[in-house]
Amino acid sequence: KVSLGGRPVVQQMPFADVFARFFTASSLLPVFALLALPSSQSDTRDKAERNRSISSCAVRVLFRSLQMSPAASCREFVAFGGFKIAAFILSCIPECLTQDLFSQFAAFARESSSIEVRKSTADEVIFNESLWRLADKKTQFFVIQQWIGLAYDSQKGNSSSHAIETTRSLSSYLPPTVLFFW
Repeated sequence: KVSLGGRPVVQQMPFADVFARFFTASSLLPVFALLALPSSQSDTRDKAERNRSISSCAVRVLFRSLQMSPAASCREFVAFGGFKIAAFILSCIPECLTQDLFSQFAAFARESSSIEVRKSTADEVIFNESLWRLADKKTQFFVIQQWIGLAYDSQKGNSSSHAIETTRSLSSYLPPTVLFFW
């Protein structure tokens, strides 16, 4: 029989390790549902700011979890329709659709090492004209400018290993853009 003397040593696991081991990106989608919860704030400006803050934070956490996840989890998130769900929830709260949010999605689509994630982000969020037509006019104009640059780069062949990829062609952007925005 062996006994150890002294104080017991407790090894704590870092949050990032716990998060990566036990949670998947799909488990974070309910964070977007916080946007739909009623707020105790009566001022609509405060509520809009709260929703923009929550959406921005939720997108950052979602992206970080996808970056930390194994490739199989990323494919599962895409197959599960994770970006479709996020886009649907965001469409219900149009004040969340800001230039910053668009830029966050575009940056993630460029940074992701998963082709499936890049394509799904592009198709379901970045180039989703049904979503971005709900934004304010200033954001819509910004999004159109970004689309032109992104679509041109992808068609011109400037695609690096981490370029934003989509399943659509440049010509497929023109009719919906004219329909929704002009």
